[in-house]
Amino acid sequence: MIEEEDAKHEAAVKAAAQAAQLKKDTKSPEAPEFETPREKKLADEARQINAELGTEAIAINDEGEVVDKRQLLKGGLNVRPKAKAAEQVAQSDYQAEYNARRAAQRDSVRERESRQRQQRLVEEQYAKTKKRAAEEEAEKEEELKLRAKSKKTSDEVVGARERYLARKKAAAQES
Repeated sequence: MIEEEDAKHEAAVKAAAQAAQLKKDTKSPEAPEFETPREKKLADEARQINAELGTEAIAINDEGEVVDKRQLLKGGLNVRPKAKAAEQVAQSDYQAEYNARRAAQRDSVRERESRQRQQRLVEEQYAKTKKRAAEEEAEKEEELKLRAKSKKTSDEVVGARERYLARKKAAAQES
């Protein structure tokens, strides 16, 4: 598969070289063919400027526009922003003030919503705490009631003891 792709690539390179050779043979290097009269006029102007300057500083790009080669080297990251007009500055000040007011409004709304959420959480926690305290109190009351029911008075304990001793005495006499 790799060999097939290499063969296709080599064939494409040979075809491109042959096409370039044919193009080179059919055109003269000094007078390239242009599709439109505008492009031809621009090329003539570029040749005149180059002759006056004595260098090849001006060329024609693919779109048929006159291009200064020195300008091509200047483009890129070092492009300076255009100076703002007074109207743009005033408008940007107005826009900045408007944006600041909008941001302040959004912040106040967010702050209010945050306070409301916190207040709801505190209220819920308070309600849970109150409910838990009420439940614990109810459990304590029930426990006290159960203890009170199971607690026997001293008279009951004395009466039960006397009955036990009487049964024991009766059992001893019978045996």
